[in-house]
Amino acid sequence: MLLLWFLLGCGDGDLSPRELVRWVEKPENGLKAGKAINNYLFEAQYKPLDYIIAKEERKDELPATLVSDRKKALGNEMDYFNFRISTTEQGKDVVSTLVKEDDPGTKEMVLKYLSYDIKDDFYLLDGQDTLKCLLFNHPPNYGLAPYLDFVMGFESRPGKDKRLVYNDKLLKTGTTQLTIKNENIIKTPTLKIERQ
Repeated sequence: MLLLWFLLGCGDGDLSPRELVRWVEKPENGLKAGKAINNYLFEAQYKPLDYIIAKEERKDELPATLVSDRKKALGNEMDYFNFRISTTEQGKDVVSTLVKEDDPGTKEMVLKYLSYDIKDDFYLLDGQDTLKCLLFNHPPNYGLAPYLDFVMGFESRPGKDKRLVYNDKLLKTGTTQLTIKNENIIKTPTLKIERQ
């Protein structure tokens, strides 16, 4: 039993920051989920702490103290996700599909909703628990990209599948649920760090 726990808990070993980022972002590794509904594509990327640090630091070697300090700052009690909404309509961005040309106030209403109010439409089903979004950011792209990105954090409850739910009130797509299986989280490699 101890051997099985050790093998499952070790994941695929230590990877360099660059290798870890590639591994986490590969859909076949199970930390990314997506679903198309009507003319929209919804994607969720689970973000382990080692992945976040590797993306932030962008170095080939990371000192153990930096990794340890950053993990403390991020908090082991949080689960982080990126959520992306894009349109399947060629040459259109999500906001332009929602804005009525004859109503100039619509764009302002849509942008306000996307920047602030949409946070309340996300939650995480973690086993039998429903967890509210605690950290939220929508980095604006000013229409330069055909998608919308959201960064969010939820209280962590290890050992269970993570089901990210978006209860849409704007796109008229209903409720979208994207699942990241716990077995894929467990097998995630760790970040190779410099030993001092």
